[in-house]
Amino acid sequence: MPQKSASQFINDLVLADSEEAVKAAYAKFFGLRYNTKGRRDLLTENVLFETKYKKNFANAKTRAAALAQALYYIRRIKYSDDPNKLPIYICIASEKAVAFFEVAGWTQYYSSDTYDWSLAPSSPDPKLIGDLALNSDINVRLFDVTDTTEIDIFTSFMKACLEGKTKLKTPDRKPITDINFMTAYQIWEKHFEEYVRNGSKPSKYFICDIEDGGSTRIEPDTVFFHTEKEISVRKRIPLESYDQYWSIFGKVSDAAIIRGLRSKADRLTKDDQRRREGEFFTPVPFANVALKHIEKAVGEKWWDRGYRLWDMAAGTGNLEWDLPSEAWGAMYLSTLHQPDVDYCKELFRGATCFQYDYLNDDVDLLFAAGAANQFTSWKLPQNLRRDLGDPDLKWIILINPPFATSQDADRSSSSKSKVSDTAIRTVMHQGGLGAASRELFAQFMFRIRHEFAGKQAHFGLFSKIKYLNAPNDAPLREKVIDATFVSGFIFSSLNFAGTSAGSQFPVGFLLWDLLGKKRIQEQQIWVDVLNERVEKLGQKQLIASESSSSLSGWVERPRTTKVMPPFRSALALGGGGPDVRDRVADGFLASLMCGGNELEHQNKTCLLSGPYVSAGALSITKENFEKALVVHAVRRLPKRDWTNDRDPLMSPCEPLQDEFIGDCVVWSLFAPSNNTVSLSDIEYKGATYQIANHLFPVRLDELKKWDIHEPFVRKTLTNASDRFAALWLSDRILSVEAAAVLNSGMDVYKTFYREPCGAGIAKFRISAWDVGWTQVRRALAEKGLGAKEVESFNETFYALSGKLLPQLYSYGFLASTKWNEVVSVE
Repeated sequence: MPQKSASQFINDLVLADSEEAVKAAYAKFFGLRYNTKGRRDLLTENVLFETKYKKNFANAKTRAAALAQALYYIRRIKYSDDPNKLPIYICIASEKAVAFFEVAGWTQYYSSDTYDWSLAPSSPDPKLIGDLALNSDINVRLFDVTDTTEIDIFTSFMKACLEGKTKLKTPDRKPITDINFMTAYQIWEKHFEEYVRNGSKPSKYFICDIEDGGSTRIEPDTVFFHTEKEISVRKRIPLESYDQYWSIFGKVSDAAIIRGLRSKADRLTKDDQRRREGEFFTPVPFANVALKHIEKAVGEKWWDRGYRLWDMAAGTGNLEWDLPSEAWGAMYLSTLHQPDVDYCKELFRGATCFQYDYLNDDVDLLFAAGAANQFTSWKLPQNLRRDLGDPDLKWIILINPPFATSQDADRSSSSKSKVSDTAIRTVMHQGGLGAASRELFAQFMFRIRHEFAGKQAHFGLFSKIKYLNAPNDAPLREKVIDATFVSGFIFSSLNFAGTSAGSQFPVGFLLWDLLGKKRIQEQQIWVDVLNERVEKLGQKQLIASESSSSLSGWVERPRTTKVMPPFRSALALGGGGPDVRDRVADGFLASLMCGGNELEHQNKTCLLSGPYVSAGALSITKENFEKALVVHAVRRLPKRDWTNDRDPLMSPCEPLQDEFIGDCVVWSLFAPSNNTVSLSDIEYKGATYQIANHLFPVRLDELKKWDIHEPFVRKTLTNASDRFAALWLSDRILSVEAAAVLNSGMDVYKTFYREPCGAGIAKFRISAWDVGWTQVRRALAEKGLGAKEVESFNETFYALSGKLLPQLYSYGFLASTKWNEVVSVE
C-alpha cells in the first residue's frame, strides 16, 4: 500500500467516467481487499467507501447526501443479520476530492428511528440529508486528490484509517437482537464450538456469553460461563479471537431481551432448512415488513392489549419467525401437515399449534345456523373457540395461503381440480361465486370473511393481487371483499423458491380492516414497491377494476361476416385448426390482436392485415380506427416488468385530446408491432385474395414523385387508390413529435424505394406498391441499407414514445407508480 504511483492514481481518476471507475481507482491504488455485498461500494474491515462521480464535495449538502447513503449501509450492518463488523470510518470519495467521517460520531443519526430506513440507500430520506447538512461536523477537511502535494498527506491518513491506528471515540458495536441473533450465533459457533464441546449444546454457552455478566474473561486463555446460579463452567478459549468477536458485538444487558433470546435458544442448533424450502414459503425479511405494517396499524406489543393472532396456513411459521417470545402465547398457528405442526410447537413454545384443514374442517358447523356457540364436535381447539366468541378480543389474521388453482369453474378438471375441490368451494358455489372459487386463496378469504364477521380484526394477506382486478374474481370484489384497505406492499415472486425470472409476477401483502365496510372499487389502494433487498423503491396504485371500465370493452367490435385469409404473424398465414377465426367486418382495414386485458398480455398485441387466426382480435374499420390504434399504443408503449405485469388496462377517465389521438396513431403506424403488409395472390378456401395494406402512410401523389427503383412498384401503382391511413394523416394537424416521426419514417420509405433490395423483395413477399412498414424494415436490414435513416427515425420514435408514456397514466389507462428519486445533489 499504495500499489500504484500517485501520478498513475491521479491519471486513473482523470480518466474515470463513472462511479465504478472511481471505485476501481481507489481500490487499485490502495490494494484494497473488499466486498460489495448489499450493493455497497467498498467495505474493508475499518473503512466503508461511498464513491461518487462528478459530485462537488465542496458543497455541504452534497457531502451530506453521500454520507446519508453510507449511513444506510452502516445501519444495516449494525441492526440486520449482516455478519460484518461496523467499520471505523466512512470515506466519501470522488474523482476530485475525499472526506473522512468517524462512524461513532454519527450514531445519533443511524441509530434513530426518525428517518425512513426502508428506502433504498441511493434514495435516502431527504430529512436525514437535511439534518446531516446542518451538523457542523459535516465540514470536515477535504483532500484534493488531483493535487500531488496533498496525495502524501491523504495517503498517510488513509493508511492509518485502514489499519485502525487513529485516535478514536469509543467504537460502536452491534447489538444482539431477535433479528441478528442467528447470525451472531453462527459466527460465535464457528470460532468457539470446538472449545466448549463437552456434551452440552454450544447454544447453552452462547446464551450465557451474550448476557452482560454471564461470562468472565480471565487471562491468558480462560472464559468462565456462568450457566446457573453460583455454577460456572471453565473453558479454555483463545482470547485474541474471543476479544475480536466482542469488538464486533455488544453484550446484552436488557433482561427482557435476554428472556426472549433464551426462549428462542432451541432454534440456534435446530436445522432451519425446513422454513427455507418448499414452494412459496414466505421469505422472512418480507414477513418482517408485514409485521411492521401490522404493528403500525394496531400498535406495539399488541399481544399485551387484547389481540390474538391466527395464521391458518402457518406451514413452518415463517410469517411469525421474528415475533418476540412474549407474543407466542397470543398466537394460533394451524397448518395442514402434522410434521409442520410439530416443528412449530418446538419453535413457538406457548403458542397453540394444531393440525387443521381450514377449507374443509368444521365448515358444516361454521355455516350452519345456530352452530356458532357449539363447543362439542368442533375440531378447532376449545381455547380458540372461546377466544373467537369473546367480544372483547381483537384479531390479527396473518396468512400466506397456497397459490394453487383449479383449471375450471365447473370442478370437472382432471389436473388440478382436487386441489381446490373443498367444502368451502361448495359453499361458494351455492353463493353464486362461480369461477372465483377456483383459487385456494379466495376460499381462505371467503371463510375468513364469514368467520370474523362483526369482529374487530385486521386481515394481512400474502397473495397474488389478481383478486383486485382479474375478471374471474369480480364476484369476490362484489360479494366478499368489503373491508377497508389499511396499508401494504408488493414484491417480486422471484423472491420465492421455485419461481423463474421469465414468469415473475407481483406478490402483494395487503392489510385490511375487516370491521370497516367499504366497496373495494371505491378505495384508493397505494402500496410500497420493495426490491429483493426489501428496499422501498416507490409506491404503486392498485386498481380494483370493474368490467365496465376495462380497455377491452372500450373499442367497438363490429360484427364479422366476410371470409378472409387468417394470419398467424406478419407474413405467416394460418388455418386448418378446429377454431379458425377467418371472418372480418365490412369496411375492414386491419386486425388488432389484443388478447387479455392485463399488461401481461402485451406481447399478444399487434396490427395485422387480415384476421388473427385465433381468439383475441377485432376488425379495425374507419369507425373504430382511432380508438383501435390508441389501444394498440396503450398496450405496447409501457415497459412491462414484474411491478406492472398484472395491471389491468382501463378505459380513459376523460375525453382524449386530438393531439394525443394523433400521436397514438402515428406511433402505431411506425411501431415494431405494426405487422400489416401488402400481399398478392393469396389462395384460401378456393378463392384468390389481394391483401392491401390499408395502414400505408403515404399519399399516392407524393409517392409518385419519389425515386423508385423496383419496376413492380410503378406497375402496381396503375389504377391504385390512396390507403386509409394516408388519407387520415393528410387531414390532420400533427404534433411536432408525431410530425418528426412521420417525416423520418418517410425517409426510411424513400430509401427502400430508391435502393435495390435484391433478395429481400422475394424473401419478405413484397409485390405491390403499398408495402408494409415491417416489410420495408426487414428488406433494408437484409441488404444492409438505410442504417443512417433508420437511426434518425429511431431517435424521433423514442422521443414520441417518451411524450406519450406519462399520458397513459394521466388518462387512467394504467395505474400510477411514484418512484423514489435517486439522490443527485450539487
